[in-house]
Amino acid sequence: MFKFIRYISLTCLLILASNIVYAKNLEVTIDNREVEFPNAINLKVKITAGKEELKVPNITDFVVISKGSKNIANKVIYEYNLVPKEVGFFTIPSFSYGEETSNTISVKVYNKAEKALNVVSRDSDTSVSAEVDTKVVYVNQLVLYKIKLQTRQDLAGNPTYILPKFQDFWKGKLNLKSGYTLINGENYFTVEMVTPLYPMRTGSITIDPVDFSLKYLGSKNNKNFQTKKIDIKVLPLPENGRPESFSGAVGRYNISTKVSRNKVKVREPFILYIDIQGNGNINSVFEPEFDLPSDMNKYSTTMELDTGTIINHKRFKVTIIPLIEGETFIPKIYFSYFDTDKNDYTTISTKEIPVEVISSNKETVYEEQKSNIEKSENLPQTKEIKFKENTNLKSYKRQLIKIKTIILFVIIMFVFVLISFIYRVRLFYYYRDKERVKKDEAKKLFNKYFEQAKNSQNNKIKFIYYIDLAMKMLLRTKIDYKYDTMLKTEIKELLSSLNIEESLVNEIMKFITKIENYKFKDIDVNSINVTGIEYELLSLKKKLDEKL
Repeated sequence: MFKFIRYISLTCLLILASNIVYAKNLEVTIDNREVEFPNAINLKVKITAGKEELKVPNITDFVVISKGSKNIANKVIYEYNLVPKEVGFFTIPSFSYGEETSNTISVKVYNKAEKALNVVSRDSDTSVSAEVDTKVVYVNQLVLYKIKLQTRQDLAGNPTYILPKFQDFWKGKLNLKSGYTLINGENYFTVEMVTPLYPMRTGSITIDPVDFSLKYLGSKNNKNFQTKKIDIKVLPLPENGRPESFSGAVGRYNISTKVSRNKVKVREPFILYIDIQGNGNINSVFEPEFDLPSDMNKYSTTMELDTGTIINHKRFKVTIIPLIEGETFIPKIYFSYFDTDKNDYTTISTKEIPVEVISSNKETVYEEQKSNIEKSENLPQTKEIKFKENTNLKSYKRQLIKIKTIILFVIIMFVFVLISFIYRVRLFYYYRDKERVKKDEAKKLFNKYFEQAKNSQNNKIKFIYYIDLAMKMLLRTKIDYKYDTMLKTEIKELLSSLNIEESLVNEIMKFITKIENYKFKDIDVNSINVTGIEYELLSLKKKLDEKL
């Protein structure tokens, strides 16, 4: 009996010890995952008291109307009352405490009348569905998300719907079609929406259901329908065989180049067009790196973007200046991507383009010589004229004016040649300092992208896109790095190595993180402080200019 009691006691102690060892230091819960707009939800964050600091995320889809905290034993409980800003599906981001990070929490906010209604995916007259073309993909691979509504009833108005937030996806251009389809001898009104999605992280990602509401003609009440949620498995790209020129493009692509002119003059700019087209996320495609021959300099690059539902196109317009007369060429340009059909990396290239560089005055001199020869052949024979020894005063003055004009012309030409020589020497040494050239180009591009962002305040995608490009150019004016291929920790280390104050480094990293979050979320520009973002970027530029 004594042995049995001792055995039971030991077992209880082991269970208690295991609970203590595996106890969570961070726990985040809410009282309701479905809430009627505009009612509040209660969010609780429970942590084990310690030296670590609780990191609270930026909860942009809700308004925090109250918050508080209390201590119970060795636990600290924080409570937040959150009110949603609108109807839809939203995600509360992760909290961090020490080495632990909570899961995100999805919340559905519905209209007042939705609670009592029976939401289904079909009835005898209407059906709604959502599907994807594939459920297992690689990071950044195209996923076509298709929503379809079909009804044989006449509708009193256009159907309303709430699309998912597409958390953890880069969302492409929505393609919407509507019309009538003949099914089993009956006409069905059909609405079809196709959205290209590109997953931005690995693991399992869930696409939330879509809610439809419509009213049949002659009916008093709305009919409500809901699609099923869809789970997608996202695989990481393989490390083996990854080319050095790979920058993140996934799908199928082709690349081509051409020049504005194959015959140019020395110091006369011409344009190299680099066209990249494919079915992947074109926003992850950047200008390919290539080395020009030493007799040409790259000046600047602009970009044009054309997006579709499946095929996207990006054109880079590179300004090039030839420096020396003679035969030269545009080298092959390589582009690497992960081919989802072959499940392997592929590198493609363009062909070399020959370019003839001629002297800036060669053709002009040739044409003048040719014209003079033709004129001399057509002139009539003139008789020899003997000048009188007693030349009058007018003739003398006329000759003197001619001589002065010739001398003045020679002086002007000499000054022009001297200035041109000095300019070319300075230009030669200027372009030898490639780092300085890159920084000057980055300054110009910063001003350009910032101005484009100001002009795109009503277009959420363009505004965030140009602000992100402006930030990249700002950093490129101060440090030498490849922004698109570096981790944020590496960027932070580079900034810290320049003896910049830690507070300024933290401001820059916070701004970069904020813009990245805006890029991958479906944001209404009216809900963010556009002027504040512009002011913050200009403030960072001013501080960096003062320090460096």
